[in-house]
Amino acid sequence: LREKLRNQEYLKQMSALRRFVESDLYLFVRKKNNTFLAQQILFMLAAGLSMIFATIVSFSFQQTYGNFTRPLFIALVVSYMFKDRIKDFLRYWFANKLGSKYYDYRTKLDMRGKYIGQGKEGFDFVNETRIPEEVKNLRMQGEEDPDSVPPESILLYRRRMILFGRRLSRLSRYAFPGVNEIIRINLKDFLRRMDNPHTGVPVFQKTGDFQEVQVERLYHLVFIVQFSYQGHIYYKRYRLEVNRRGLKQVREW
Repeated sequence: LREKLRNQEYLKQMSALRRFVESDLYLFVRKKNNTFLAQQILFMLAAGLSMIFATIVSFSFQQTYGNFTRPLFIALVVSYMFKDRIKDFLRYWFANKLGSKYYDYRTKLDMRGKYIGQGKEGFDFVNETRIPEEVKNLRMQGEEDPDSVPPESILLYRRRMILFGRRLSRLSRYAFPGVNEIIRINLKDFLRRMDNPHTGVPVFQKTGDFQEVQVERLYHLVFIVQFSYQGHIYYKRYRLEVNRRGLKQVREW
C-alpha cells in the first residue's frame, strides 16, 4: 500500500511539473465555432423565403377559388411540399457559400492567461475549378502522363494564424523566434475503406507457366501545402503511401 501511494504521489508531482514546463513550451488553445451566428441567420432566411413562397401561393388560390375548395386544398398541399424542398435547397446553398468564404472554427491563443493571438481554420471539399493553376502544376509534376490521371477528390484545409509579437516577447524571458504548430491528420476513416493490403498478380515464368505473386497494394495521398506570410508565398509537396495496415512512407518531392 505504501509503495502504491508513493507511485501515485510521483505521478501527481510529475503532472504538476509537466504543466509548469508546458506553460512556456505550449500555448493554451480555446476553440469555438466561427460561423454559428451567421449560419443560424442564413437558415432563418431560408425558412422565411420558403414560407413567403407558400403564403403567396395560398393567398393567390384563395382569392381565385375562395375558401374550402378543392383547388385551394390541392394548392396548399403542393405549396407546402415545395416549401420544404425550397428550404432544404436554400440551407444547402447558403451552407456551401458560407463555408467557401468563412472559416469553420476560431481558436483563441493564450499564454499564462494572456491573449497573444488567434487562429482560424476551415475544411471543405472543393471542385477542381477552384484550384489555382500553380497548385495544379505542382500536383502533376512527376507524373509520366498527366492527362491520364483520373479525377480526384480534393480536400481544402485552410489555416490562418495571427500572433502579437510584442505580447509574446513580454511574456517570456527567452528569445521567441516563432511558434510551431502541430497539425494531426486522422487517416482512420480512409484506411477502413481501403482494399486488402496485398493482392495476387500473375507473373509469367520461363517455364511458360504463370505464377501468382503477392504484391503490396498502396494508395497515394498527395498534400500540397501553401505557406503565406507578408505577401511571400511558397509551397511544399508531400506524398503519403498508405494501405489498410497504416502509413508506409512519406515522400517530399
